[in-house]
Amino acid sequence: MVAKTLLPAFGGAASVWTVCLLFFQTALMLGYAYAHGANRTLHLGVVAAGILALGVPVPQFNPAHPSWAILRTLAFTIGLPVMVLASTSPLLQRWSGLALPYRLYALSNAASLGALLAYPFAMEPLVPLSSQWVFWRVGYILFAVLSIPAAWRAREMPHRSAQLTLRVLWLAAPAVSAALLMAVTAQLTQEVAAVPFLWVVPLAVYLISYIVCFEKTGWYRRRLFAILASILIPISCTLAIAGVNIAFWWHLAGHTATLFVCAMLCHGELALARPTPEKLTSYYLAIAVGGAVGGLLVAVVAPQVFSTYAEFPLALAACALLALPGQWVDTAPVKRAAMIGLCLAVVVPITVLTPSGNGAIDARRNFYGILRVTESAGKRTLTHGAITHGSQLLDRPRTPTTYYGFSSAAGRELDEHARGPSGLRVGVVGLGVGTLARYGRTGDTIRFYELNPEVARMARDHFTFLRDSAARVEIVEGDARLQLQQEPDQNFDVLVIDAFSSDAIPVHLLTREAAAIYRRHLAPGGTLLVHISNHTLNLEPVVRGLGASIGYKAQRVDSGSDSTQGTHAATWMTLKSGTPAAHEPSLLWTDNFSSLMPVLAGWHGVRR
Repeated sequence: MVAKTLLPAFGGAASVWTVCLLFFQTALMLGYAYAHGANRTLHLGVVAAGILALGVPVPQFNPAHPSWAILRTLAFTIGLPVMVLASTSPLLQRWSGLALPYRLYALSNAASLGALLAYPFAMEPLVPLSSQWVFWRVGYILFAVLSIPAAWRAREMPHRSAQLTLRVLWLAAPAVSAALLMAVTAQLTQEVAAVPFLWVVPLAVYLISYIVCFEKTGWYRRRLFAILASILIPISCTLAIAGVNIAFWWHLAGHTATLFVCAMLCHGELALARPTPEKLTSYYLAIAVGGAVGGLLVAVVAPQVFSTYAEFPLALAACALLALPGQWVDTAPVKRAAMIGLCLAVVVPITVLTPSGNGAIDARRNFYGILRVTESAGKRTLTHGAITHGSQLLDRPRTPTTYYGFSSAAGRELDEHARGPSGLRVGVVGLGVGTLARYGRTGDTIRFYELNPEVARMARDHFTFLRDSAARVEIVEGDARLQLQQEPDQNFDVLVIDAFSSDAIPVHLLTREAAAIYRRHLAPGGTLLVHISNHTLNLEPVVRGLGASIGYKAQRVDSGSDSTQGTHAATWMTLKSGTPAAHEPSLLWTDNFSSLMPVLAGWHGVRR
């Protein structure tokens, strides 16, 4: 819910989810630290303060440094209530007086899993975003009311410190598992495929491992999971090297299975090392600190240090290393196999530490992911993970390629649109490698809007579409919607919306509010073009609804692929002033209500 609220300010980047995970891990750490020392009276006061914090307005931050801006925004808006909620599980276990309170931890993780699955499939498709916030606030107030009798009946339990060796394991195991969760999520969503709701799968697997290990420790078999890890870790490394050359479902199955087994190793050892109830809050505090450290390393440190997703193999190696000491406990015959396998599982990821950068002329990483420029078979290509941002034929550099060929709707519109004495004025949301600049003629102006500054740099340094254009080319860095909202009317003859990375849809660019901004910037008789080529989503009804909201008629235009010209099959929507057809299915998204469920291919009869 919070990430969706932040979407318009941060361009819909997949990394918003990673940073939100880091925030909640940090809030969990603060909540557990608070639970370690809180008494009944203090807790009721802090719960009440959380109610007051619910009315704090969202502050406006400059998204020039997205990670820190997101963290600051979250801290100001929901920081205190989330910290109080995070403290609930350890506090209730500490106050319960139960001899073995740890099953309550499994229960709380089961509830988290239920909420995780309910949001995209039940809450988001049915409830507007503003109402979701109302439910959240009402829910917190209900929690506050229920806290009163729980705190009143609490039984205080004395604190005892734990041994240093236990504390190290309590920190290391959750740090490794949290780092691996984020690394696997990035590997799947950015390097393999940006499939809707894919981020749910790793987090669900992560929570299930906690539930299994803390519900009944007998379900964790140390030797079995060690051997499984020694098999799956090299498989995951192989999949990472192969990249998109292997079908997506193999990646999903392999990486998910590896994450589950590795998380079971980490959380199983953690469950076996759980202390007596007197040390319970110290134990949970160490778990939360470890999770926050692992999240910080992946979400903030790794993008600054590595040019590839090196944290993925490093986290795999760390997991195998963490599991090694546990194999010395007994002398079972399978011990040698487990030890040898884990040693190999430590070494293999390190030997393939930088598979993602192989063969790249240039590779850069920032908040938005990894960009690579590669060259093969006479063609230079810019990719963002598994997504192609554009390419150029080295022997025919003026030939428009990928989705922008001469037969595409974009190519035809820019070629055929009537030009006045001052030329054509074109706006393009999404730069890619600047292919559309090829259609510019003397007197034309083409104004690109690009969220990722590294895309602009690579388009200039490695491709010639921008500098060879006969038109005047302008590049505006930053989120297109925010920039257009702040700019005076641009009077574009053609406005092209092409900012979608395959199936990662910046929803805020397809809402009624965004359409009103586009309409303001279009000249009379101007054309709005929206690129909707997509593997798993049918965005045609959404674009028709967007057009109808501003009095524009939408027409779908398909073009085929041509390997000799380097073009792909493309689907565009052309929107021009006119009465929309009443019989065409449409779906209107707004900033307050949008869901991908109705536009999933095959869902409710929506055509792919």
